[in-house]
Amino acid sequence: MQLYIVTGASRGLGWNLAQLIARKPEAALLAVSRSGLPRPLERAEDVRCDLASPDGQRTAAGAIGKKLGEAAWGKAVLINNAGIAEPARAVEHYDHRELTYNISLNLIAPIALMQAFLAASDKIPERTIINISSGAGRQPRFGWTAYCSTKAGLDMASQVVALEARTKGIPLRVTSLAPGVMDTAMQDEVRGKSPEEFPDVERFRKLKARGELNKPEDVAARILSLEQAGRLPEGLADLRDL
Repeated sequence: MQLYIVTGASRGLGWNLAQLIARKPEAALLAVSRSGLPRPLERAEDVRCDLASPDGQRTAAGAIGKKLGEAAWGKAVLINNAGIAEPARAVEHYDHRELTYNISLNLIAPIALMQAFLAASDKIPERTIINISSGAGRQPRFGWTAYCSTKAGLDMASQVVALEARTKGIPLRVTSLAPGVMDTAMQDEVRGKSPEEFPDVERFRKLKARGELNKPEDVAARILSLEQAGRLPEGLADLRDL
């Protein structure tokens, strides 16, 4: 049996990943989100917690450790997908609570869950970590100081974990994957910004108007196809190039 762990599984890309995984008869799913799965899925365990809080991170880490110890899994895959773009405005107008929430959810949580995953999965023969990053972590965007910084941090954290595995001779694939711009609730929020808050807003509105946003179900299928074929590269990757 294979175990997939998906964060942010209640909507968008995470929900589409969860549904596809549930269709695999050889796979089990540990779904982590704040609001829970929209509906029950086959062989899925639903863990509800706020990954932006230390308590939520501990809850998720504990659930991961417990699930990994429940069976002799042939493969385990951690997909750190949960994230938030807000706040989206010039940094001098940030609210401190928004800033700390963003950093906790986008950067601290995935590092904490990588730690929990690696600590509890050392006897599993095939292990993969997929961190959902963003092109915003590789190119600065006005109004996204927190989002760009946390995604850049996630890119580096992924590379360090991969380096540690190589140095210790541990079989582990770690990919920090930019999936491209998707038609999700996050994009709805971005398009609702004023040009004064977020000067790039017109670019995202045009992408929507021209039908150029990727469908999350298509992105989810592509990610899983590449993972199952062993074609996700180690380190930084952009889905458009694969």
